[in-house]
Amino acid sequence: MNKIVRTIEIPAKMDAGLRQRAEASGVEITQVIEDALGRYLEDIDDVAEDERRWAQYERDGKSISGDAVKAWIDSWGKPDELPMPKP
Repeated sequence: MNKIVRTIEIPAKMDAGLRQRAEASGVEITQVIEDALGRYLEDIDDVAEDERRWAQYERDGKSISGDAVKAWIDSWGKPDELPMPKP
């Protein structure tokens, strides 16, 4: 895998936390940073999906009630399992 070198400034307290996490995990500090940034980027993708869905709701006003979703989930694995609710 190609690696890129980035130089950043971080607060001393954050550096101490990164070092502590690396030591506790038995990995290099660069691995801790790489893992944390990877999770952050995944979260950004999740937020983008939430924003896309909200924009769709604002355009068409379609939604599913919480009660319908709960009933659907409660039916999972049962002989009379409900189909996924539709907006």
